[in-house]
Amino acid sequence: MLMSSVSRFLRMEEAFDIDTGHAEITAVIDGFLRATEGERNTPPRPTL
Repeated sequence: MLMSSVSRFLRMEEAFDIDTGHAEITAVIDGFLRATEGERNTPPRPTL
Protein backbone atom coordinates (compact mmCIF):
# COMPACT_ATOMS: atom_id res chain seq x y z
CA MET A 1 0.00 0.00 0.00
CA LEU A 2 2.83 2.38 0.83
CA MET A 3 4.54 1.79 -2.51
CA SER A 4 1.40 2.49 -4.53
CA SER A 5 0.66 5.59 -2.45
CA VAL A 6 4.13 7.01 -2.96
CA SER A 7 4.00 6.49 -6.72
CA ARG A 8 0.55 8.05 -6.89
CA PHE A 9 1.66 11.14 -4.97
CA LEU A 10 4.83 11.49 -7.04
CA ARG A 11 2.77 11.49 -10.24
CA MET A 12 0.23 13.88 -8.80
CA GLU A 13 2.95 16.32 -7.73
CA GLU A 14 4.62 16.06 -11.14
CA ALA A 15 1.31 17.12 -12.71
CA PHE A 16 1.58 20.34 -10.67
CA ASP A 17 5.28 20.75 -11.57
CA ILE A 18 6.44 19.94 -8.02
CA ASP A 19 9.53 17.78 -7.69
CA THR A 20 11.04 18.69 -4.32
CA GLY A 21 12.25 15.53 -2.62
CA HIS A 22 11.38 13.22 -5.51
CA ALA A 23 14.97 12.15 -6.14
CA GLU A 24 15.47 11.42 -2.46
CA ILE A 25 12.33 9.32 -2.00
CA THR A 26 13.04 7.48 -5.25
CA ALA A 27 16.52 6.62 -3.95
CA VAL A 28 15.08 5.40 -0.63
CA ILE A 29 12.55 3.17 -2.38
CA ASP A 30 15.16 1.86 -4.81
CA GLY A 31 17.48 1.04 -1.91
CA PHE A 32 14.66 -0.76 -0.09
CA LEU A 33 13.77 -2.81 -3.17
CA ARG A 34 17.42 -3.74 -3.81
CA ALA A 35 17.84 -4.76 -0.17
CA THR A 36 14.77 -6.98 -0.19
CA GLU A 37 14.83 -8.31 -3.77
CA GLY A 38 18.49 -8.07 -4.77
CA GLU A 39 19.93 -6.51 -7.90
CA ARG A 40 17.78 -6.32 -11.00
CA ASN A 41 18.48 -8.81 -13.71
CA THR A 42 17.86 -7.18 -17.03
CA PRO A 43 17.46 -9.50 -20.00
CA PRO A 44 19.92 -8.98 -22.85
CA ARG A 45 18.67 -6.79 -25.65
CA PRO A 46 18.13 -8.50 -28.97
CA THR A 47 20.53 -7.54 -31.71
CA LEU A 48 19.12 -6.29 -34.95
